[in-house]
Amino acid sequence: MFSPNEKLVVYDRDYWWKDSFDPFEYGEDVDFNKTLFIQFHELSFYKKMNLPLPHLCPNCRHYQRLKQRNPLKLWHRQCMCDKTNHDHEDKCVTEFETSYTPNKPEIIYCEKCYQQEVY
Repeated sequence: MFSPNEKLVVYDRDYWWKDSFDPFEYGEDVDFNKTLFIQFHELSFYKKMNLPLPHLCPNCRHYQRLKQRNPLKLWHRQCMCDKTNHDHEDKCVTEFETSYTPNKPEIIYCEKCYQQEVY
């Protein structure tokens, strides 16, 4: 419920469309530690779909999902395929750019090796 003594942050339309918009920064001045109330229709949806009840508010869940995304940056990588049944001997030498950082454990394939691995 709105309290006239509390600070209420309002963002105008220009805030969303400026070049320096950072989704992690947006909404940080809002207190999400307050009690989460679930509406009746929301509760009936969770029960109908046999889903667990959320422990965080929708904004907090959204920010957690944003933090799990890859950064908006491309790294120069080389294909990690070392299979001999593909069109190369020993190790593939194809280089490309990807959003997966070099320090992540995922195996990165070029498009050609990936297609041969999957199909």
